[in-house]
Amino acid sequence: SLADQNGTTYQEEYDNVANEIALRYIPDSEQICGSVVFFASDLSIACTGTSLDVNGGHFMTF
Repeated sequence: SLADQNGTTYQEEYDNVANEIALRYIPDSEQICGSVVFFASDLSIACTGTSLDVNGGHFMTF
């Protein structure tokens, strides 16, 4: 694991990654699931060729 490679704990690695994300935490499976359900539903009928980054704003911080 990354923690083993860096000689750190899981929590330290989580915190390092979370600090790079605009929300300051890693979205959990329930939060990500909402996006999946949206694209699987009729609500997304007008979405074509679309991708949705469900990453808590990770790209915004670079």
